[in-house]
Amino acid sequence: MLQRAGVPLLAGFALAAVLMPLVFSGSSLFTWTTAAAWVLFATATSVLFGWTGLLSFGQAAFFGMGAYTMALLNQEMPDLPGVAMLVVAAVVAAVVAAL
Repeated sequence: MLQRAGVPLLAGFALAAVLMPLVFSGSSLFTWTTAAAWVLFATATSVLFGWTGLLSFGQAAFFGMGAYTMALLNQEMPDLPGVAMLVVAAVVAAVVAAL
């Protein structure tokens, strides 16, 4: 039951992420994108350490990989929206994690 209730919430967050570049620009968009990255990291840490009691710094390595990817994308493709960079960085980190 709780899984079905989370689907509209997740869809709302995804829609908000897609619409963010249309609503915000410049430093506001950068701030929201940075906040989203830190929220994802805090959520992962909360699940890993808070709920399971496992202290692991492995997710920090993948967070760093995503941050490095975002920095490279920002340098090479500065016109790419921050939310798109966040998605690409998450995919790169997931691919590295799968290896």
